Amino acid sequence: MDYELSDQELRAKESELANGPTFEDLAIDDSLSDLERVTKYVCSNIALQRVIHVKMLHETAQSVGFEATCTQLLPLLEPLVCDVEYVVRQHVALQFPPLCQFLVKTAPLVGYRVLLDQLIPLITKLVSDDQHEVRSAASESLVDMAALVKPEDQGQHVLTIVLPLAHDDDNEQFRISAVALYNGLAEHFGPELCQQFCVPELISLSEDPVFRVRKSTALSFSNICKTAGTKLSRERLIPAFQRLAKDDIWGVRKACAECLVNVALALAPPDRGPILIPMFEGFIEDSSRWVRMAAYQSLGPFLAALERSQVTDELVNHFVSMSTTAASQLGGSGEVDIKHHCAFNFPAVVSILGAAEWPKISPVFELLHSDTYWKIRRSFAYSLHELARILGQGITETQLATAFDSYLHDVQDVRLGVMLHFADFLENVSPSFRGSYLPVLAEFDSFDNTTKWRFREVLSGQLAQLCRTFTPEATFSVIHPLVFKLVTDPVAVVREQSYHACPLLVARLSSNAEWLTAIVDKFVTLAHSSHYQDRQCFVKICASFLDRGEVQEDVALTDAAREFFTSKLAIVFFTLAMDPVSNVRMVFAETTVKHQQLCRDHPDCPHPLREILTTATFSNAEAFAAILSRRGKEQLDADAKEDTEAKSKEVVDGLATSMDAEKEKKDSLKATADLSGTVLQASEEKVVKPEVAEAKDKEENLEVAEAETNGVKTEVGKVPVMDEVASTETSALLPTSSQAAPPVEAETIADSASLVLAKERERH
Repeated sequence: MDYELSDQELRAKESELANGPTFEDLAIDDSLSDLERVTKYVCSNIALQRVIHVKMLHETAQSVGFEATCTQLLPLLEPLVCDVEYVVRQHVALQFPPLCQFLVKTAPLVGYRVLLDQLIPLITKLVSDDQHEVRSAASESLVDMAALVKPEDQGQHVLTIVLPLAHDDDNEQFRISAVALYNGLAEHFGPELCQQFCVPELISLSEDPVFRVRKSTALSFSNICKTAGTKLSRERLIPAFQRLAKDDIWGVRKACAECLVNVALALAPPDRGPILIPMFEGFIEDSSRWVRMAAYQSLGPFLAALERSQVTDELVNHFVSMSTTAASQLGGSGEVDIKHHCAFNFPAVVSILGAAEWPKISPVFELLHSDTYWKIRRSFAYSLHELARILGQGITETQLATAFDSYLHDVQDVRLGVMLHFADFLENVSPSFRGSYLPVLAEFDSFDNTTKWRFREVLSGQLAQLCRTFTPEATFSVIHPLVFKLVTDPVAVVREQSYHACPLLVARLSSNAEWLTAIVDKFVTLAHSSHYQDRQCFVKICASFLDRGEVQEDVALTDAAREFFTSKLAIVFFTLAMDPVSNVRMVFAETTVKHQQLCRDHPDCPHPLREILTTATFSNAEAFAAILSRRGKEQLDADAKEDTEAKSKEVVDGLATSMDAEKEKKDSLKATADLSGTVLQASEEKVVKPEVAEAKDKEENLEVAEAETNGVKTEVGKVPVMDEVASTETSALLPTSSQAAPPVEAETIADSASLVLAKERERH
């Protein structure tokens, strides 16, 4: 503390430290490029900004290139390696491997020299850092960097970093780091350096007075044994490992029990049993509960590492006891943990012993397959199909099927395990027994609310295998509806997993023409659906018949699938080339581009599409889809133009027809008027023929004219016979040239004329 500061200044400084950096201090200038940002902010006074921009070193190097990296970024590493904040140093250490890979890959010769001369010396400082997190990150980075160093440079540039750490008698943490580095770098050093330096150093460190160093040494034998060779390992390293297995500190013995399997794999197979089984027996009988637990956890992999002749009945009994006495002795969480390890390693032990030794280990399965702890049941659920393959039909149907049936209705994690390998399990039972699981598949066809889409995805991936597993009749009645249910599933992932089953479904049912007709009808129904997703599904189904996928290993099956497409689906497939929905056109374009020659040469390929495939130039499906979209728009415009012209012609024809009808009406009215005039004239001629009545008629006509003049209404039946009166009344009945003719029907006018004639006859 600076005692020269006043109390007020001290309080101000303490307040500033308590508040920390403000928002303005943490703000970053977005106008800077990545290189400018990193260059500026890795020197910031705020540790958080330095950490953030240290993480950007590799990405910035890739963006700016080799020259800028060497001249502007690498000089920033040295001050960062010595940063006061260990978090900054830790993240700097993690940036070394990707930077080295970038430099060596971009400029092999120059980049390699930069690696040796600049970066390895910098990582050396971090490997010997006082902070454990920094040393751990730097050790991992050094192992990754050593993979880029040539074998002839390993001793001079890499081994010399580890040796001083191993011989630092004052700092046990450095010796622990050195042991871990020897184990990680052994494969890069090669047999010669490993035998010359690593083996003696490891033996020396196994006798270190600090038990933490000995514990780290026990965990570091595996890679050195593999690199040094089986002979040297058996003669020099195994004795040191055996001494550690009998160490006074239980933590060292526990470390030996944990890495026993790795040491076994590093030895020659004939040496594993005689050397390591007695050691394992000592771990099982150890006084420490933690050593015994570590030994039981390693028992399953240890048995799998041994040859069959080396597996003794005592080891098998130890494994069986994991589900009973050994687990109960550990108690609490240890009991559950041991049972879980037993269930997890059970298939490996069964694979070693085989079906003949099943009676010895079947009690483990009987006890654990229905355990109350769901993780134990989950382990069996994921491995039942492998057990069925190893043990055969008899044991599978009598013992394993019971667990399989119960897991189908278990909790979600357990049920997912059996569903992942549902088809694999059914392949290992007899056909008659297999048929009993058809109702289970029928239940999946209904998909109730409790069924999640992930289960449907798992099942859809096995549809092709299920098509081959059941009889054709069962396939059509159960698998066939299930396939169509899944190819139209609302979840896209499920649909994508289901398309591959369609060709195998057709191949399985090809012996029955009615079945094939039903399948084709369902396919075509999708193509004619009003929903674009169904049409898209149809295109992808067609693509599955054309693709040579992993499932269709048989060439004959692939040829049959393409023949089915050519004869049954192609004519409908090509109708979707100009689909109004772009998603459908895009999938159509992807399929057509992938199988361009087949589509172009198909007889049902429309001429415009064949012309596009023949003459147009496109590099990918997107370009082809754009061409289809443009042609489709042109076709729509042409159709719209034709529709407009047709409607215009229809309107013109309608107007002409209306005018003709109007003309006919006018002609009809004129004819009717002429007929009325003729009738009246004829009636007048008949009336005036008798000469004796001439005077009387004249007198009556004068009376009628006088009555009309005075406004007196005459009777309906009286019709004047004078020429002037007749012409006046006739003109009143017919329209003049200055007024429109009312729409009088021809029949009505004819009836009026008949009525006039009748009245005239009555009057006379």
